[in-house]
Amino acid sequence: MSAEQQVDITPLYMIDLVRRMPTAIVLINSEIGKETDILDHLCKMPEVEKAFLVYGVYDVVAKLRAESMELLEASITTKVRKLKGIRSTLTLIVSRECK
Repeated sequence: MSAEQQVDITPLYMIDLVRRMPTAIVLINSEIGKETDILDHLCKMPEVEKAFLVYGVYDVVAKLRAESMELLEASITTKVRKLKGIRSTLTLIVSRECK
């Protein structure tokens, strides 16, 4: 079988596990000039799946995932919101996702 013909053999239970892990999108307003510092700190956190520096109403957007809702909440309240330079956050709990 060639590399182009290989099939994804990820077990279905693993796909389902990731799908059920609590996920949140956190929109962050930062103090002027602190965006990059916040992004750097977020990228070092194991709960942060992705983080983006953005232009618009918010300065940084982060996608977090944890094994339980309690761990997700703790990560947001005790880690993300405590970062220096954050003015405010808006947290969106993901109900369902695709791709």
